[in-house]
Amino acid sequence: VGEAVPTFASLAEPVAPRHVRAPRLVYLVLSTQHSAEAVGGWQHKHLLGLGVAVTYDTSEGRMQVYTAETVAALLASLQAADLVIGFNTRDFDYQVLQPYTEATLATLPTLAVLDDVQQVLGFRLSLRHLVRETLAVERPDDSVQTLAWYQAGDRERIVQQCQRDLTLLRDLVQAGARTGTIFYRDQAGVRTAVPVHWQRCSDER
Repeated sequence: VGEAVPTFASLAEPVAPRHVRAPRLVYLVLSTQHSAEAVGGWQHKHLLGLGVAVTYDTSEGRMQVYTAETVAALLASLQAADLVIGFNTRDFDYQVLQPYTEATLATLPTLAVLDDVQQVLGFRLSLRHLVRETLAVERPDDSVQTLAWYQAGDRERIVQQCQRDLTLLRDLVQAGARTGTIFYRDQAGVRTAVPVHWQRCSDER
């Protein structure tokens, strides 16, 4: 009859692009109330007590400070994360926090930088070393002062220290996410690459 028949494509309603939610990453750094010596050795990490914890939540874009008095809110934030990112997260941070909850923190999705480095190299390296060799930033060696600050009630100084370390941790992880490598210096003094697979942690989305 000479009429143009519309195609299915022209009749179909346009489909709006589906928004893909960015994963919620929570970076974690914490300090303790007691030294290992005071609680009978490193096998008693669960007795160290939470001093100050600082997190950075990528869904909120800001740092948050917690203490033992607000540890429930900290634990809720970690449990809501798609990925918890820390340095010695499983063997230290979670051990310190475990007495505050009945949930098994070891089951949380976790990126522990120290674990990844040790798995590749077979030995452990400090955050200070990795930051210096990867970012060319010298982290002050002031961790031994943290307990003295806590005993003196100088929580603000501990917060500032944790915030600094969290920024360095995040910068280190982002460098690894962008390039697939971080660096350390071996016993011969050679700056050497450590391959990492942290692309899921990239802020560049």
